Amino acid sequence: PQDKPSDSDNTPSYQKPDDSTSLLLPASNNDDNSTSQSQLSTSQSNKSGKSGKSSRRKKKTDGTSSAKTKRSKSKSKTKKKSDERPQKSKFHFLFDAVRYLAIVASSMMLLMQIIPMVILGDESTWLQISVRSYLAIFCISFVLTESRIPFLQKIVSPHSNWILRGFLYSFIGLIGMEQDIALKVEEMAASSRGNTSSILGPGYGTLFATLFMSITSWIMIGVGVLYTLLGLFCMQSWYDRMEKAHGEKVREWKDKKKMEETFRKEKEDYREYEKDRREGRGEWYDDLE
Repeated sequence: PQDKPSDSDNTPSYQKPDDSTSLLLPASNNDDNSTSQSQLSTSQSNKSGKSGKSSRRKKKTDGTSSAKTKRSKSKSKTKKKSDERPQKSKFHFLFDAVRYLAIVASSMMLLMQIIPMVILGDESTWLQISVRSYLAIFCISFVLTESRIPFLQKIVSPHSNWILRGFLYSFIGLIGMEQDIALKVEEMAASSRGNTSSILGPGYGTLFATLFMSITSWIMIGVGVLYTLLGLFCMQSWYDRMEKAHGEKVREWKDKKKMEETFRKEKEDYREYEKDRREGRGEWYDDLE
């Protein structure tokens, strides 16, 4: 009888893998993992590099734009400063304020001397008229001196010293106070004789006149004291230097504006000439030249 095949013959034979193949398979898997990780790291590094470059470019563009805006602002400020008229300093304005106050006080004193001569010409004595005339001449000379008109500086040169000018201002102010007192005395004498129309005392016109004279006299005395003190502290030379420097700056500014205006006109004329020349009318200008 034939022997039956055993179960062991039908079962597939399992061969044990070699050691070399078993070692190679995990090694290839490790290489694939390492390459994928390296690719991921390189892609991430590239992305980070690109983002860093883009951020740097943005920062550079922002910096350049801010620098351009700052430059444009500084240029506009310099243009505005160059176009503006030169300004005076604070001390220069203070000295000018004293000068303008002196002009106002002298004008008020001039009115105080002229109005009585015009209104009360028949009632005034020759002594009053002569005193008022001298005071009016002094007030006119003060106004011309304080206005600092160039061609009148030589005529009114005796009042150029501030100490002497202060004494003259205070002297005229004292004369104005004396005139105020004399007007009050005359009004009281007239009221005692019964020549006034009002029983209550002087009228509104007399009160206004005396108030105006007293205010003007005190302003003249104050201006005189200020000029005397400033002259004693040698402030006149400092003011003259500031005035001279400011005048030179204004002169340079005017010359610059004139040059810019002439350059602008020449540029416009040249543009018109070029435009006409392109249109075929340049020969007519050449013939004129």
